[in-house]
Amino acid sequence: MNKHIARFLNDEKNYNLLSKSKINTDKSFSETMDKKFSREIIFSEDIKDEAYQHLIKGVNWWYPDIDVSKLPESRIDILINEGKIRFSVENFNYLVSSETGKHIDLIESDFDTYFKKKDELQLPEGATTKLLQSSDINLEDKQKLIKDIDEQSRYDLFDNENGLVQAIIDICLNNSLHLSSAFLENLFVYEEDRVQKIELLIKNASSLKKEEIYSLLTQLGDPYSKITISGYNISIHKSDLNIRLADTLERVNYISSKKEKIMTNKIQLFLKRQ
Repeated sequence: MNKHIARFLNDEKNYNLLSKSKINTDKSFSETMDKKFSREIIFSEDIKDEAYQHLIKGVNWWYPDIDVSKLPESRIDILINEGKIRFSVENFNYLVSSETGKHIDLIESDFDTYFKKKDELQLPEGATTKLLQSSDINLEDKQKLIKDIDEQSRYDLFDNENGLVQAIIDICLNNSLHLSSAFLENLFVYEEDRVQKIELLIKNASSLKKEEIYSLLTQLGDPYSKITISGYNISIHKSDLNIRLADTLERVNYISSKKEKIMTNKIQLFLKRQ
């Protein structure tokens, strides 16, 4: 960029004025020249950071394929926030290859487009977890991500992404999201906390078949695995969690009835005969 132009653009009075209106609004030069000048602003190393943040607001164009490898992270942030780098496969791949983590910011800026194009993309390891933990992605979109993992049977992600299982469990337990039995079985394999597994079973029991509940109880281990024996009466420790589990199993007609035994601090479950 010409040094005289850079000096002009770095003047506070000028960049403040230019930030309030689009560059070339009076069409004093051609569209080609406008695009060229806008690109020069984007990639200029002669423009100060403060001026850059203001001048980008006046750029008319957004770019589907901008090579961000030549830009510092601070300027990538500005371009994404101002909508100058929009979601495209090319921009996504550029940001992934830049190893800045800014591909997450790009998805956050336009989740709908990302979701439409997701089959054309290769998410780096850890990205799904970050998206589910993001405060900039709403609950509905997070549920779409979880359902997509389920529908595509992408349970291999549980092996590759630390924190993914917990992120999914947190969303499911705090919201009305029901999971398939296959999804739950895989979560049970990777989640070590039995309390959370029971909470998931309670949350999802109403949408599960009897044989699916049977399978999940088996995975819980003793004493819960015994709640699968036909006609067998089993006692489990009386706790708030177990009371809620017993109530749930009775409500979904998995057990015939239950009885709280005050003297032994137990809950007796009466299983149905086949």
